[in-house]
Amino acid sequence: KAYFASLGFSRNSAVPAQYYLGEVHERLGDGEQARLHYAQFLRWFEGADPELQPWVERARQALQRLAAESAA
Repeated sequence: KAYFASLGFSRNSAVPAQYYLGEVHERLGDGEQARLHYAQFLRWFEGADPELQPWVERARQALQRLAAESAA
């Protein structure tokens, strides 16, 4: 996680980085941070081009999955 965050991101890569940080935190078992990054990604990708919609859908599914896990 620290390595990924230390890489630094340009303006063009900041949005995908939010998605990947969500994945990293989810795999590390940090659901709260994963939710924050996925949610930020979705805010920034609202109205994304059609070719980017699969990422948007995966982030939405991840948020739903994490919400269900935290409610259990």
